[in-house]
Amino acid sequence: MLLSLEAHSLTHGQYDELSVCWNNLFRRIFNMHKWESVKEIQFFCGSLAVTRLSDLQRLRFPCKMPGCQNVILKECFYRAIHFSAKRGIAIACRLSVCPSVRLSVCL
Repeated sequence: MLLSLEAHSLTHGQYDELSVCWNNLFRRIFNMHKWESVKEIQFFCGSLAVTRLSDLQRLRFPCKMPGCQNVILKECFYRAIHFSAKRGIAIACRLSVCPSVRLSVCL
């Protein structure tokens, strides 16, 4: 249900709908009523609310890029990191930014 959530830009209303589905999933698993909060259950299950999961996935996305096999996608990502403020994330994730790699070499 939350696969590749970091790649989508959702509106506040869409996050609300997704959050209702996520919470109802926990309610169904634990036989809870709609008026009961699932925050404690999510906490003890080691899960987060949908908005927090989305934020966490967006922060983890740059750390997943070194394992990517698509050379063109990696090159675009590394160039974006090299020329933007996201370079701090690359340093935090210990990525080796390699701007000297040319696309012509890969083709």
